[in-house]
Amino acid sequence: MSLGASILSKYIGEEGDLCPLDGAVTLSNPLNLLSSKMLHQTTSNETRHTNSSSSSTNHQVPPKSTTPPTAEVGWGSQMFRQIIGNVYSRFFTKQLKNSIIRHEDQLSKNPDIDIPYLLDSTNLREFDGRGTVPMWGYKDVDDYLHDGSSIHHLPSVTIPLLLIHAMNDPVISRNVIPLQSPSPSVALLITEDGGHVGWCDAWFPFFSLTWGEKAAISFLEAIAHLHPHNQKKENDQEQKVRSKL
Repeated sequence: MSLGASILSKYIGEEGDLCPLDGAVTLSNPLNLLSSKMLHQTTSNETRHTNSSSSSTNHQVPPKSTTPPTAEVGWGSQMFRQIIGNVYSRFFTKQLKNSIIRHEDQLSKNPDIDIPYLLDSTNLREFDGRGTVPMWGYKDVDDYLHDGSSIHHLPSVTIPLLLIHAMNDPVISRNVIPLQSPSPSVALLITEDGGHVGWCDAWFPFFSLTWGEKAAISFLEAIAHLHPHNQKKENDQEQKVRSKL
């Protein structure tokens, strides 16, 4: 789901014919991280650190997004996506900063990471620009997001992969959601509504499976049913029944 879906599908595409999985499903996969409102924000306080006494390190300002705006309206509109993206971004940034604090003793040994500067991040783009980019040697945030996007690897997928998306997803632009399969092994299940990892079809969704989860389970059950091992098992059981007749 969500970013985890991006990691999974990227891995499947990179592995190609060597992928050890029999099948997979992703829900609300960002696909192109450069277009995600959660990950692709402008930085509002990059200049505050320039003369900070906490560090003498020179920092480059992560560049602003160059992704063209969309003309979407309603719940999937540009403004609504930006609001939800800000909420997601601040939440995950806080979680990441807590993780940095827990592992500060180890991370402080990396000369490319300025811990106080990193902990001053207010959104994911700032965090990536101050932490992920220097740690892993990327040119800038956009370079990192491009490298981490799974959309480039979908044509190389060779196992059954189902992508489930909602066109009104407030985090993922509908312009990114493919309307044609990028690979013979990739199936698309696209709904008009559903939000981001939503598809709730019950009054109390936390106590039952969502429509998206049910669809994912059905797909995986079908893959499992077609697996050669299970086919042989079913054939053996059928032969045993016939031998008793």
